[in-house]
Amino acid sequence: MKKAILTFIIHSSFHLVLADTCFTTFERDSTNADIIFVGKLLEVNHGIYWEGGSPTSIYTFRILESFKGLSKWRSVTSIMSPVRGCCSPHFKMDSTYLVFAFAFGPESRTAYYTNDCTLTGLLNEPETQYYYNRLGEPRKPEASSDDIGRFYERKEWLLKKELAAKDSINQDQENLQQNYKNEQKKSTYLTIALALCFLIIVFFIIQRTSAKPHNKR
Repeated sequence: MKKAILTFIIHSSFHLVLADTCFTTFERDSTNADIIFVGKLLEVNHGIYWEGGSPTSIYTFRILESFKGLSKWRSVTSIMSPVRGCCSPHFKMDSTYLVFAFAFGPESRTAYYTNDCTLTGLLNEPETQYYYNRLGEPRKPEASSDDIGRFYERKEWLLKKELAAKDSINQDQENLQQNYKNEQKKSTYLTIALALCFLIIVFFIIQRTSAKPHNKR
């Protein structure tokens, strides 16, 4: 019984912490965030992943500075938003942000989320600059610039693949339409041929009937 009560308290506390993130503090976010970094937004994919029954967006950043949780070789990372019932932080392309992101659970260190209930914000805003200055010495990624090149190469490859898939679908549709037209032509030709056969048969019947001698009375 005590174990069940303790489990309930822990579970309830976890949800209270999540609900309280709208009134978060620097101490809370800097402690609880699994990754903290400064990044420039490279790519946005809206509504491509479902979490908790709702569509979320994927934001991909180029890492400029890292404060927590990211390998020094990591130069690009992606996070989800909005998650946990809060709004999207309204990221803008090519803008630079200080991002506080959280893993989905203690077992997950590959998928992260953020939202407007965190201290995530544009780096050039005074409030965000205040939090940035409190984070201490940043670490710049040591990955080569080739990583960014590979990111754009993969993005271009995915785009070409998507276009090729669309072209294939369009080609299939054109083939279906052409086959349909061909079948219509065949049906028309068959109908004409049958009509001609019928007329020829009628013509021969009439000819034979008119060629028979009339009986004299």
